[in-house]
Amino acid sequence: MKYLLRSVFVIAAMVGLAIPSQAVVILDDTWADGNRTNTSLPTNAAWYASSGSSLTATTGSMTLTLGSSAILAVSYFTTNAANPVELTVGDTLLTTITFTFNGVAAENTSEGFRLGIYEFGSNRVSADFSGNGTQGAGVQGYALFQNMGTTFDNTTPMDIRVRSNVADSSLLGTSGDYTSLGTGPGNTNNFGGFANGNSYTLQYAFQRTGTNTMAVSVSWLDPTNGASLLTSVTDNNATNFNFDGIGIRPQEASEEATSTIFREVKVEYIPGATPPSITEDVQDQQIFVSQTASFSVLASGTLPLFYQWYYNTNSLLTNATSSSISITNAQLTDAGGYSVVVSNVYGVVTSSVAQLTVSTPDMPSIISQPQDTTVLPGDTAMFTVEAGGSEPLSYQWYYNTNTLLDGATDSTLTLTNVQPSQAGVYSVVVSNLAGSITSSNAMLNVNTNPVAPMFVTQPASQVVLAGGTATLTVSADGTAPISYQWYDNDAPISNATSSTLILANVQTSADGSYYATASNSVGVATSDAAQLTVTPTVPVPLTEYNLVGFAQGTTGGGVLADTDPNYAKVIQPLTSPTRSTARPSRSLRS
Repeated sequence: MKYLLRSVFVIAAMVGLAIPSQAVVILDDTWADGNRTNTSLPTNAAWYASSGSSLTATTGSMTLTLGSSAILAVSYFTTNAANPVELTVGDTLLTTITFTFNGVAAENTSEGFRLGIYEFGSNRVSADFSGNGTQGAGVQGYALFQNMGTTFDNTTPMDIRVRSNVADSSLLGTSGDYTSLGTGPGNTNNFGGFANGNSYTLQYAFQRTGTNTMAVSVSWLDPTNGASLLTSVTDNNATNFNFDGIGIRPQEASEEATSTIFREVKVEYIPGATPPSITEDVQDQQIFVSQTASFSVLASGTLPLFYQWYYNTNSLLTNATSSSISITNAQLTDAGGYSVVVSNVYGVVTSSVAQLTVSTPDMPSIISQPQDTTVLPGDTAMFTVEAGGSEPLSYQWYYNTNTLLDGATDSTLTLTNVQPSQAGVYSVVVSNLAGSITSSNAMLNVNTNPVAPMFVTQPASQVVLAGGTATLTVSADGTAPISYQWYDNDAPISNATSSTLILANVQTSADGSYYATASNSVGVATSDAAQLTVTPTVPVPLTEYNLVGFAQGTTGGGVLADTDPNYAKVIQPLTSPTRSTARPSRSLRS
């Protein structure tokens, strides 16, 4: 394709036609088929690794999973060793990779993320290989050695290197095979580290600017907040201008991330005399008053590229002439539209307009206060607060009002292996951009004289009709926490772990002896046994009784006339439950 384009340019120049220069996509791999080992350029490139099980593809992504050791992965964006992408003076090779990281390492000093663009030549593989210290013999190119963590440990986390020891068989195993061309950027601005789950765009631009010079630019873009890192260097002793593949070798999870997820890998050849184009547009931002907003754009085209930012379309922003812009200590008046014009000697392109929304944050509030707790020496104590207000909210816990607890900056404070000296009050200050609020004090009691459980309420025996509900209750005193377990005829009842046992719809099979145990760190107590008796319900046929006389002709209301010597009337007094069988006086008869 490279040679075909050159022929077209030559013929067009000979006949006096205008030569339309434009970028040519060499590779645009999104793993749409969920396969990492097939080659069908430009939509698919094969990817191989030193540990095949660590490099997996699913529809729309490819994941490199790390543990305690490094993994090397390689891919090629040309069909064979004899057909690399060759840069002549003015040409550019642009590689754009979109990542998501999970399990990002904490702040560290290592340059654990290592990714390079190379000419592999004949040193190619066609399957997964063994050993991450391979694939390097004869390979030339450039690599980024990047510090990766949730927070950078310095302001120059990027190191652009050229591979100077091509005889070593290890491609990215050591920094000694490389010569540093420059570090940067020197000011990380709003890009202070990598966050789990965020999408990041990494872009490499290589432009041959002379017979022995290569301009190298590497940038990161965080689309979630518009922040960017950009470092540019020039290799004034360049000897190789051919490229055909990519190599990546993260050091290990503790220095990079547990998983590096590739979303897209795009490689473009940009011939000289190519006008600029936008490859990653500016994004809307929402911030609070006094925060910093950042807007960034990624562009391609023949270098050098020039930038000019505008506010609300036509208000030129003074000194805003780089690929990114930051609005520090933003105020309500800074809200509006931001765009950038990118130009070179061959053309001009304007980005879309990104809207900046600036609002006033709400003060933090305490929704749920931390609660008192009592533990035994050596136990774990936890205090939790639930807060409201505008995000982000920050937390700082204190002991006995004014002793700051180092590292206690979450909504939950966990104290392990608690000792008596830690007894006291604990509180937390919740803050955001609008202000701060202090929680109420929660008391931590450390019980140095624990008491074994003792039942103060025993379960009571009871008789229940079949189909009814039986309820057995106990209570025990002793050092908290106290755990309960109910038993049926010495067999533990599943999930019956509270002080009350409720048995619904009992049947005769539930007859038996029930008791509970109460336990804490000191010992176990067993309650008395309660006998549960379940009696069946017995239907009584109406034919067993002769009720003919009721509500019929006899004035007494029974089957015997009240004149019969055997007649007796039952009276239920209002004040006494005793039964009277006295014969009624004549004055009571009708």
